[in-house]
Amino acid sequence: TLLPLPGQGGDAMQAALFAPASDELPLAPPPAALRASAEIEAELIEQIERFEADDVAPETPRSALADPEDVLRKILGEMVADPDCAFQPTAALYQDFTVRCRLERLTRPPLDLAGFRRRFALAKAGMIDPADPRWADALRLGDRLPEDMLAPFLLMAHAAVTGTPCPDDDALARIYGTSSPGRVRRLVEYIEKQDLIVVRTDFAGRRTIAIPELGLSTAAA
Repeated sequence: TLLPLPGQGGDAMQAALFAPASDELPLAPPPAALRASAEIEAELIEQIERFEADDVAPETPRSALADPEDVLRKILGEMVADPDCAFQPTAALYQDFTVRCRLERLTRPPLDLAGFRRRFALAKAGMIDPADPRWADALRLGDRLPEDMLAPFLLMAHAAVTGTPCPDDDALARIYGTSSPGRVRRLVEYIEKQDLIVVRTDFAGRRTIAIPELGLSTAAA
C-alpha cells in the first residue's frame, strides 16, 4: 500500500504519479506555422471555389488553342492515342468525349453522338482533319458501309492515298475493336464484296489493297 508523503494528501500524490512527463506535454505551434496553415487553407478554399465556378459556367477553351475545332482535334487525338478506347462501346466513348470537352471548357460538346461516331472513325484512321481534300472521296465511298466498318475501311484508304504499307490484320483488329482474326478476315471479305477494295497477295505473302474507284493502292506489306 502506498503511503502519502509527509505534507501531501492522497489526492496530491496520485496527481503527481500520473502527471505526464515534461517531454510529453503538447507544444503549441509557433505563430509562423499557424499563419502558413491558415494561408494554405485559404488557398485551397479559393481553388475549390474557382473550380466550382468554372464547372458551372465554362467560358473559353482551357488550352491556348483559340479555335474550338483545334480543341476538338486535340481531344480526338488524345482519345485515339489511348489503347483502351479501341474496345469501348460508342456510348462510353461519347461520354468520355463530353467530359474531355468540359475539361477544356467548351460550353457544350461540338458533336452529337452520330457526328462523334464519324469523326472518331476518321481520327482512328489517321484522318484527324475531315476537311482535308485528300479524304473526301474515301469518305464518300465509306458511306456505303455499316458504321462499325467505316474506320477499318478508312485506314485502308489512308494507306492507299498516302502510298504507305497496307495495314496488317493486327492494325485492322485494333481499329475494328476485336481480337478475333476470323472477324478481321470476314471484315475484309465483306468490304471486298462491296467492290470497294481489291486484295492481292504476292508470292512472298505480302499484301496490297487497291481501291479501284480511287485508282490508288497501298504499298505491299
